[in-house]
Amino acid sequence: MTIEQPVQATTADLIRTARDLAWSDDEFLAPDAYDCAIHAVEQAFRDIATPDNPTDDLGVIIAHWRDRPDLWCEGYPRVADIDTIMPVLADLWKGRPEADKSFPVFLEEARIAVTTAEWVVKLFDLGYFELHDELTPEEEAEDRALAEQRWNEYQSGQMKTRPLEDYDRERAARDAET
Repeated sequence: MTIEQPVQATTADLIRTARDLAWSDDEFLAPDAYDCAIHAVEQAFRDIATPDNPTDDLGVIIAHWRDRPDLWCEGYPRVADIDTIMPVLADLWKGRPEADKSFPVFLEEARIAVTTAEWVVKLFDLGYFELHDELTPEEEAEDRALAEQRWNEYQSGQMKTRPLEDYDRERAARDAET
């Protein structure tokens, strides 16, 4: 099975197809399952990463992140750091069947790829991945000046911060009330 770019299927259809292929127990379908998993991730990212080019693949999306990491952010930073997720996607990209045709893709690898794709697509659906608008040079200079000012305030002791222990005591008090 060959999937042409741009992919016309929805992300959900690609994930469903990838899962069906990976858990079919047919070793010959493993490369197709792996490809479907990658295409599902590409489809999810395309709207924010490369909306002007529907044929961009995961490699281009990863390169976009590597070239301009300042534009990427995570919607829920306590859940996971985007800097830990993108290398997982890079590994997924490097393991694709086309990367080394002399080495077969096993069902276990396809299942890992599908599970990874499901996880990334779910994070995407929840609004985890975001892309900042590019700043004008004036906005960037303003942001840098504000960051420098706050850093100086912090270093000089002028910034009013509370010790972590205060937060811990407040949290313990709230937990005791419930």
